[in-house]
Amino acid sequence: MGRRRIVTLVACLGVAAAVGGCGTPYALRHRVGPGETLAAVAARYGVSEEEIRRFNHLRPKDRVRPGDVLFVPAGGRPSAEARRKRPAKPSRPEPPGRVAPVPKPRSQSTGPGWPVDGKIVRGFAPERGSRGVDLAVPRGTPVRAVRAGEVAYAGTPAPAYGGLVVLRHPGGVYTVYGNLDSVGVKRGETVERGRVLGTSGPARRGLGPHVHFEVRRGEEPVDPRAFVSGG
Repeated sequence: MGRRRIVTLVACLGVAAAVGGCGTPYALRHRVGPGETLAAVAARYGVSEEEIRRFNHLRPKDRVRPGDVLFVPAGGRPSAEARRKRPAKPSRPEPPGRVAPVPKPRSQSTGPGWPVDGKIVRGFAPERGSRGVDLAVPRGTPVRAVRAGEVAYAGTPAPAYGGLVVLRHPGGVYTVYGNLDSVGVKRGETVERGRVLGTSGPARRGLGPHVHFEVRRGEEPVDPRAFVSGG
């Protein structure tokens, strides 16, 4: 997976890791169309290019390409002029739809091999917008890598959602660790299984202090329980 897909994956995960889906009340999801630049997207929604870069954790030299996904900060809406110029088949923002609440699982405790030793308080249910699991632990608990891999991303794409670490593993598999209070690794590092990646964050989204954990094969979510139990 190259830089382009990592940008797309993180743009989604930076918010999805905290809210369980792509698109939130805090941002609109926009897929870049042919010939569209970051400046054009910013002008369309009436926000600054720098705001979009900061929200999506893009560096000054990063460029967007058709098919990339961007999150536009809250408040951005297409201008009247942009709507008039909209082509017959535009690349439209995709605001989040309402989904049924994810049922809380029966009390399940994790153990060795998981990022933290805690209870699963929100289970895996991608059809309802939950693309990973939330693990209840005291704030500041060390969060560990479930497998050896390379740090594909480490940072805070949106401060309101805490820190995020994405590890790249063989076979196009990625593990994602969200709602972190602190991040202790850097992009490009190679980490061993059990390496501390950071510490768990505070209460968010109606849950107490917790860690959000996802497994992706490419961009498709995988049930973390099967991944961890499978070694």
